[in-house]
Amino acid sequence: WVGATGGIVDDEGWSPSAMLMFIGTEAMTVTGILVAYWVVRLQAPVWPPQGTPDISPPLFATLILLLSSVTIALARKKQVAGDAKGFAGMTLASIGIWVVFAVMVLMNWSNLVSRGFSIGTNTFSTALFGLTGIHFAHIVFGFAIMALSLIPAMRGRLSPSYARAMTMYVHFVNLLSIWVLAQVYYW
Repeated sequence: WVGATGGIVDDEGWSPSAMLMFIGTEAMTVTGILVAYWVVRLQAPVWPPQGTPDISPPLFATLILLLSSVTIALARKKQVAGDAKGFAGMTLASIGIWVVFAVMVLMNWSNLVSRGFSIGTNTFSTALFGLTGIHFAHIVFGFAIMALSLIPAMRGRLSPSYARAMTMYVHFVNLLSIWVLAQVYYW
């Protein structure tokens, strides 16, 4: 994907269409997992199940992550304007925000595990670690997508379709974070 668009400056390319298809399949996969969660959740006599400690929703971490929608939109705007350095700077800011979010997730998981609440504790723990783990995997993939844009951008060779697809992915992952937060922590 990067190789196909990394050296092309003027393209319409397949990257946005491919990203839209990828996001569609990811949305269907996550929806399927959430439906399974809803079935278990709605059939449980008590929720959360016994053995679940008080867990504060990671609202602050999610709000921090949502800032990356602003920085990545600014990166895309810089890229469209031909400002490679500005694009790289805003993309690095987005990566930095995602790093902060990832560290907060890892600290939250570590805290839960240290309190004896792990993926196998009960049904809720499986759902919590499973859904937040899926989101975390998307964060890791997003690091790669954003990082791979930096060198071509600094050389003035970043494909507009790659930048557009990257922006779509960041917004999707941020939307996914809201969905996971709402489903796991507030419902």
